[in-house]
Amino acid sequence: MIKTADKYKSNVEHKKNWQGTLQQDNILKPTRVIVWDYRDKKYLETFWFSDVHLGHHACDECMFLDNVKFVKDRKIPCADLGDLIENATRDSVGAGVYEQEEIAQQQLERAIEIYEPISKQIKVMQPGNHEMRTMNKSGINLTRIMARMLKVPYAGAGVMHYLLVGNQRYTGYSHHGGSGATTVGGKLNAIKRPAGFIDADFIISGHLHDCLYNSMDSFYLDKRDKTVKKRTKHLIQNGAYLDWWNTYGQVKAYEPGTKGNALLIFDGNKKDIKVNFR
Repeated sequence: MIKTADKYKSNVEHKKNWQGTLQQDNILKPTRVIVWDYRDKKYLETFWFSDVHLGHHACDECMFLDNVKFVKDRKIPCADLGDLIENATRDSVGAGVYEQEEIAQQQLERAIEIYEPISKQIKVMQPGNHEMRTMNKSGINLTRIMARMLKVPYAGAGVMHYLLVGNQRYTGYSHHGGSGATTVGGKLNAIKRPAGFIDADFIISGHLHDCLYNSMDSFYLDKRDKTVKKRTKHLIQNGAYLDWWNTYGQVKAYEPGTKGNALLIFDGNKKDIKVNFR
């Protein structure tokens, strides 16, 4: 029979071992800041993947692969904001678990295979609600696994970005998002929400499956020369890679969103951000 004191000692030692493992495994620690150091560039192209839903029967994989090739050929840095794989479970909405074309393991391996050629260009990976389905039910974070396999930094729900381009400095914030908005107006309101409490030059979200862009101007007093100056916040809603026909969106009569992801271009000589989608 194990004595109570021995049981406590065993539990404490077990806890210490796990704490040591987590401390040594830095790649599993979510980071809050990603630095993009491109001071040698006159301008910087960046690409922001999200909402690919690999494995979904309506996934436009050809479009996704074309954008991966675009990133690779142009050697531009990129990020992934989640829902890279469909990961439908038996508890998911509708019949997704039966409609997906591959099981989660195949989706995960396929995603790693596709991203491997550009892994050195991926600045960060963040989880979406589809990856978190497994975390919520089984305690397994699939985005952490993919990031670890690709040797890419992992960030949690939201992360700040600090971009050094030429002689300019930019700040940004990215997150997958969690709004249930289905109209264009609702989606615009959703991407404006974090602008109220995040101080950044640009904020980019995924999740809502629509390519939308809005800018917000604000004014501040420059104490150095005592003049009023204008600052622009760029708010970007990322699209997805899902067709509309024969999907949950069609069943619910949701307005079809536009496919594609954001290509953000930062000027290195003057403070300027150009927002495109492809």
